[in-house]
Amino acid sequence: MLHVVRVQARLSQWREVGVGEAVGYNHSWVATRPSRIATVSVGYADGYLRSESNRARLRLQGVDLPLVGRFSMDTAPVDVTDVDPELLAPGTLLDVIDEIQDVNALAVHADTNAYEILPSPG
Repeated sequence: MLHVVRVQARLSQWREVGVGEAVGYNHSWVATRPSRIATVSVGYADGYLRSESNRARLRLQGVDLPLVGRFSMDTAPVDVTDVDPELLAPGTLLDVIDEIQDVNALAVHADTNAYEILPSPG
C-alpha cells in the first residue's frame, strides 16, 4: 500500500517536568515520573481535533511519543522522555501522520473517522 499523506510538526522547545507537575489547559496531565515535555508547533488552529488531547501520539525516528495535556491553538505538549536529548533540537520534525500512524489511527485517537480527519489540517 502506498501512503500519500505525511504530516509533520516542528519541535519548538522542551523542558524538564518533575513528578506531580501538570501540563496543558486545566492541568489535564500530571507527571508520574520525571519527564521531558516538548512543545510542538501544531494545534487546533491547524485543524487537529481537541479530542485527540491526552490520546494521540506523534513519532520521532520510530519512537511513539504520547501527546500529554491538551492541544492549544497552535501548540501541543508531547512527552519526549524516552528520546535521546541530542535528537531534540528546535526545528526537529515529528511525524503526526506517517506510514505507521496513518489517518485512520489518528481518527481512532480522536474518536471519529478518517473522513473527518483528512479535511481538517490546514
